[in-house]
Amino acid sequence: MPIPQVKQTLVGQPNAKPKMSVVIRSEAIQQLIRDMVASKEVAETVTSEILYMCGINPKLGECDIGSLIISAVRINKSGLPALMDYYYLIPRNVKGNMMAMFQISYRGLLQLCYGTGAYKFITAVPVRDGEYKGRDELTAEPVVRFYKSSEEAEKHHVVGYYGVFILANTGLTKAVYWTVKDIEKHRDTYAKSYGNGKETDLWRDKPTDMALKTVLINLIRRWGVLTKEMAEIVKYDSAVETKDGAIIYPDNPNGNPDEPD
Repeated sequence: MPIPQVKQTLVGQPNAKPKMSVVIRSEAIQQLIRDMVASKEVAETVTSEILYMCGINPKLGECDIGSLIISAVRINKSGLPALMDYYYLIPRNVKGNMMAMFQISYRGLLQLCYGTGAYKFITAVPVRDGEYKGRDELTAEPVVRFYKSSEEAEKHHVVGYYGVFILANTGLTKAVYWTVKDIEKHRDTYAKSYGNGKETDLWRDKPTDMALKTVLINLIRRWGVLTKEMAEIVKYDSAVETKDGAIIYPDNPNGNPDEPD
């Protein structure tokens, strides 16, 4: 789905940058959105979501409008609720152009998993010191025994993250465990924006959410059920598209990884 090329100019005001509300409501842009979705009503929903997201983060209004449209259409088609805690749109400088980069949140990923109907249970949680017991001697699955109360758990620091699912039809259960060092190595390798102080940085601002999401994506990619819609969301997570349809991961110079090194 290559990014549509759109000129953001106003007749009679060649040096003025138009407001996003003006650009997005222009007939040319509205027709472009209608061509990408199922109906005029859906196009209006996508338009409203773009304006809502730009209201939350005004810097998105400086992004290439085509990248905003592509991201909003993809979110709409995924079935994710139009709520910012299910996903993030982040401005990124890509080869001198400001682009909107889509990132799904841990909560959004859970929503997609349960929406497939394939999972009886799926979650990822922090593991406190003393809870990880090693690997099962027969299955090699990680063994975790959680403290019975949150009060007891909070006395101990987080040492890792545990993800687990049970499939609805077969009862298949699979789990993964990443240590804090695994997570930090993954973050330092694939999150270029971490710690630079210049850009929106989810690893800095929402470290637990990002750690849980990383573990969950690793789990479902290795053993889980991925619908076509989920696979597309995971593929374009942390990505932007160029005008010729190429996929670039601004924060992940090495691509879109699925497991720790």
